[in-house]
Formats: sequence, C-alpha cells, structure tokens
Amino acid sequence: MVYFGTLILVNDDSVDAERMFIALFAIIWGAFGAGQAASYGPDAAKGKLAGAKVFKITDLPSEINSYAEPSKNAV
Repeated sequence: MVYFGTLILVNDDSVDAERMFIALFAIIWGAFGAGQAASYGPDAAKGKLAGAKVFKITDLPSEINSYAEPSKNAV
C-alpha cells in the first residue's frame, strides 16, 4: 500500500505527500477498527441469545394471583 502510494506520488505531480499519507493513515486505521469490531461478533451473538432467554422467562405467566383474596389460614 505504501509502495503504491509512493508510485503515485512520484508519477503524478497533482498529488502531494501530505494528502497521500493522510489517506494511507485513514485506510490503515480504518482496517484496524474493522478488525477490532469483527472480534466482537461472537460476543454479540451470545448477547442476543442471552437476551432471548431473558425475554422468554419474563413472558411466562406468573403463578401468583395478586388479585385473589388472602386466605384466612395465611400467616
């Protein structure tokens, strides 16, 4: 990548070194960021599965009837 940028810099007078290095820097850091983001892919899948389990539990109807009258035998 740097080699190709140097070839463009030598053969094309309209490109200055500062702009070329800024572009190379952006490409390298973009690739670095994409690699870091891709490493979280399996964690995201695990999180999605865990969230589905939580919602499955919260969607179950409760066996406790809060509207029922308390029995006289309750302590």
